[in-house]
Parts: sequence; C-alpha cells; structure tokens
Amino acid sequence: MAVMFALAAVPACKAANAKAIKLEQCEQDALAQSETLKKLKAQEAAAAANTNAAAAYYYPRISLNAQGSWVSEVPELKTGAASIKYGDNWNYSIGPSAEYQLYNKERRHSEAAAKKILDSKRQEIAFAEKQIILQTRKAYFRLQQNLQRLYLLSGQLKVARQQHAEIKASLAAGTKTRLDELMAKKQVNSAKALMSEARVNLSAALHEIFRLTSNDYGINPAYPLDFRLKGLDAESEATDLIEADSIEKTLSIMSQAASKEFDSESPRLAAMESMKGYYEYLAEQYRSALQPKLTLSAGAYLQYPNGPIRESVFIGKAGASFSLPLFEGGRNSSQAKAKKYEAVAASHDKQEARQNLLLLFKISKDSLHGLSNEEKILKVMINDAEEEAKLAYEAYKAGSVTFLETDNANLRLLESRMALSDLEIRKLNSLATIDSLGK
Repeated sequence: MAVMFALAAVPACKAANAKAIKLEQCEQDALAQSETLKKLKAQEAAAAANTNAAAAYYYPRISLNAQGSWVSEVPELKTGAASIKYGDNWNYSIGPSAEYQLYNKERRHSEAAAKKILDSKRQEIAFAEKQIILQTRKAYFRLQQNLQRLYLLSGQLKVARQQHAEIKASLAAGTKTRLDELMAKKQVNSAKALMSEARVNLSAALHEIFRLTSNDYGINPAYPLDFRLKGLDAESEATDLIEADSIEKTLSIMSQAASKEFDSESPRLAAMESMKGYYEYLAEQYRSALQPKLTLSAGAYLQYPNGPIRESVFIGKAGASFSLPLFEGGRNSSQAKAKKYEAVAASHDKQEARQNLLLLFKISKDSLHGLSNEEKILKVMINDAEEEAKLAYEAYKAGSVTFLETDNANLRLLESRMALSDLEIRKLNSLATIDSLGK
C-alpha cells in the first residue's frame, strides 16, 4: 500500500446544508455594523454643524424687535386752564434691525479651526474603514487557517485509520505484535484529538467574525466542520458545515497589494495634520481677541408716540460700535501660547505615528521575500516527506523498521503541510497590512 496523505480521497463535494461565509460579505457587514464607524460619523456630523455655525458669523444678523410699556405719569405743560401732555401713557415700537460685524478676526479664525476639526474627523473615518477591513481580513484568515488545518488533519486521520486496520488484521494473522497495533491506534487517536482542537479554534474564529460583522450568517459555531469533510468523522456530528473562500483564491486576490508603496498621506497622518492646524488656528483666534472689533447696525421702526407728539411714526436708525481690549490680565495671550504648544505636540505625534506606520509597512513588505523563499523550501520538504512516508511504511511491512519510523514519517509530512498552510496565512496577513497602509 502506498502510504501518504490521501487528501484527494477526502470527500470534497458541497454539502447541501453547508453554510457559506465569504470574505467580501464579511468586509461589507463589518463596515456597515461597526460601532466605531457609527461614532465617528456622528462626530463628523457634529463637526459639520459646528463649521456651519462658525461660518454664520459672515452674515448679518437680522431680527424683529418689538417693545411696549405703560407709565403712570406723563409730563405735561399747563397754561392757565389748558394743559399739554408731552407723550402718552402707552409707548410701543416694532420693526426689523440688522447687525453686521465688519471686522472680527477672532470669528474668522474660529471658522478655520472648525473646518480643521471637520477635516480631521473625515480622515479618521477613512482610516477607521481601513482598520476595520484589516481586522476583518485577519479574523477571516484565522478562519481559513483552521479550516485548512481540519482538512489536512483529515488526511492524516484517513491514513492512520487505514494503517491501523491493516496492522490489526496482521495482528490477528500473527505477523504483527500488539505493540504495533497500539502504536497505530495511538496515531488514530492523536489525529482525532488534533482535529477536535482545530474545531474548537475554528469556533473561536467564527465568534470573532460574528463580533466584527454583527452577523452570524445562520451558523451554529459550537462544534463546526469544514464542508469538504462531511461524513468523515461519524463520532462527532458537526453543528454546522462551513464553506469559506479557499486560501489559494484569497492569495490570488490579495497578491495585487504586493506592488503598493507606503502612503505618506495616510488618512491617519492627514487627520493628525488637521489637528495640528486646528490648534494653530485656535492660537490665532486667542491672539485675535486682542484686536479691535467693528460692528455696524441699522433698523426701521414703527414708533408711538413720536416724542411728545401722540402719533405713530416710522423711524430709521443706523449706528456703529468699536471695541478694543486694553487689559485682560494676559488671559488670551496665555491661551494662545498654550494652543501653540499643543500644535507642536500634535506635530510630534504625527511624526511618531508616521514612523510606526512606516515600520509596520516595511516589516510586512520585507517579509514577503523571506516567506516566498521559505515557501519554496517547504514545498521541497513536502515532496520529500511524502516519499519518506511511503518508503517508511513499505519498510515497516517488510519488517526492516519498527512502526515508530512510520509514525514519525507521517508526522513529519503533516507538520510540513501545516507549516506551508500557516506560511500562506502569514503571507496573507502581510499583504493585508501592505494593502491597508499602502497606495
């Protein structure tokens, strides 16, 4: 018998009740359901409203004013028996008025600062979207990794069961020992235990995706199984069969990110630059509070009485006011200095963030070359391990080696296959990081 991982013989037909979970759908759901993104969008709306409020100072303020009063005594002039009242007990006026700040640099800097906050929030949203996509991808890669582990372990289990059955038959025939049968049985149980562990890890990976997407896709994650392995393990009925994108397909899509360069204008850095500008404009706003302010006003009123004459009259009014702070104890100048220092601190924060992002990008980019070389070596090791496993079992049947050599050869083949699968996941994580930080 040719002893090697019989992966081709493992059932791979799509089960009728398999539950599909696709990376693209997970990304869309994560973006749609993210509480972080919802919070940032609410903050963006608030910043937009504040910007509109600050811009309103460029327009005149128009009001409708009305007032009325009653007095008990009205001045009057008596000339003999006659008397003349100067005015009336009742007084009122009503009409529109307009006020416009002709010169107020403090307000102009306030609007500029509000715009910087709005821009910062928009950039934070763009960066958060990239981070959500990255987190979702890495969680999905863990799902793929555990599904592939199950698939590889199923091949080990199939071979172990075949060998155990053959050795059990040989034991009955008296050509093999009880020790050989026990070692073969141990190989079966070891593969089953590893598969159970992989299913527990698969369950954890599913829960993480459910958390990120706020969607369980109709999957019961208690004790799941790869849909390709339906019916393989009759002892432990799966709560659900999972169908995900293949690692090969995901690698093909993600490999396009390998050519990207570091995005020096990353939304994260742009947001921090906007915050630096925000503090700078606040500093200017406080400094401008020490400058003069000029306000114009005008109005038209229907007024009664007309001075001492008891009649209604339309009156126009216009005026100007001028204000110049002379002493305020250094309050505004000190606040301007504080905001200037905060702008300097924000600049250093940006530089530190840029260094950290660039380092992460370079590590991910450089790792691709090493992983490609390691992949070539592992593929050679797998080919050698397949041949070794076959020869070891043939030698065992011929009686030239013990079953321990066969067990070790099978284990080395399994480890090589799983190492290649893990390497592909590491490559996907690096590509996802490059895609998130590159352009």
